[in-house]
Amino acid sequence: MKRTIYYISVVLLVLCALFLFGIIVASFIPPSILISESQLYFGAVYEGVVTRPQDVTLEMQVPLLGIHKDHRWRAVPEKEWLYVRRSRGRGKGVFQVGVDHSRLKPGNYKGKIDIIVSKTSSSAREIEVFLRIFRKASSSPPFGFIDIPGDSQTPAGRIVRIEGWALDDIEVVKVSAKRTPFPEDVSPIDRDGLVFLGDAVFRERSRKDVRRAFPRFPLNHRAGWWILLERRDLSPQDRSPVELHIIAMDKEGNQKSLGKRTIVLSPVK
Repeated sequence: MKRTIYYISVVLLVLCALFLFGIIVASFIPPSILISESQLYFGAVYEGVVTRPQDVTLEMQVPLLGIHKDHRWRAVPEKEWLYVRRSRGRGKGVFQVGVDHSRLKPGNYKGKIDIIVSKTSSSAREIEVFLRIFRKASSSPPFGFIDIPGDSQTPAGRIVRIEGWALDDIEVVKVSAKRTPFPEDVSPIDRDGLVFLGDAVFRERSRKDVRRAFPRFPLNHRAGWWILLERRDLSPQDRSPVELHIIAMDKEGNQKSLGKRTIVLSPVK
């Protein structure tokens, strides 16, 4: 029994010694800077709208040991047309990168954000920033696709889930679900002749496939969207089939249909 206690004590002492050794070593090893985005893309219309500021998450970690550090850092823009909000922090943090195109002409621009750690004078990491300024009325409308549901699909249950993605050369501000009205429909009908059902929610970093396919589009990390509709909202009179329309709108106000789906509602049991 005494020997067992002795061995356990030795093991605990060794583990404590290794832990303290790791902390001492970590204090001398420069931290590895982990950032959520190494490249950011923005679009703008000359004397018009521009992509909103984009979030970047930062954290510091000692390589191999996995120990998080809390050194002070700052994010410094290289160009006058770049700016950073919440540009200083300690340890893990989130800052925003934005562009001011008010003094720029139409064309392509490139800059960078230097991330500097307090214990070093050099840049620990950098973020490349790309900006394209379009001439007035020369930008493109949004585009995308409806992944779920398929056409002529019969959804199970009382909730209909709709998913897809949408991108724009400046920014997609809204994706809406609408339906074709039924004869003698009692629901309000919009000016486009459709019945509004609801707006989608954008999903951060949910569509890596879209991001790989369109790497140079602004906000491609939030291309994915989804919306949940109750059966009674989809068809208040429980009529079937329902012709569903998905419409995306960009920051300039351009609207583009992402497609339509026919949904067959099963009889209520």
